[in-house]
Amino acid sequence: AGQCENEPIDRPIGFADLFPLDKDGLQFATDFALKDLTRQFGDEPPPKQEDVASVVADPSAWLFTAGGAVVHFTVYSIANFSRGEFDVAIPYAAMKNYLRPDAAPLAGLRR
Repeated sequence: AGQCENEPIDRPIGFADLFPLDKDGLQFATDFALKDLTRQFGDEPPPKQEDVASVVADPSAWLFTAGGAVVHFTVYSIANFSRGEFDVAIPYAAMKNYLRPDAAPLAGLRR
């Protein structure tokens, strides 16, 4: 069960508090990340979709801020060492349709 809108949260919000690990949400996050990473890679070939999907599916790769989530791609997860690490910020508003039904208040959104 999720938190009530007026119930205080006495711990950090985590992946499972906001997202079901369902196909639609993971596909949305993968597509969003791939688009942003392709922009970040510039003239270089974009990362492979399956590599991006693998990181997106790992709850430990997600960080949460007041404005949204950040998917952190470590060295070697999508590119060689010389490319370094990458972060993709996904605003809560963009994820609104993929959040758990009881997560909108946690993310500061109204359904």
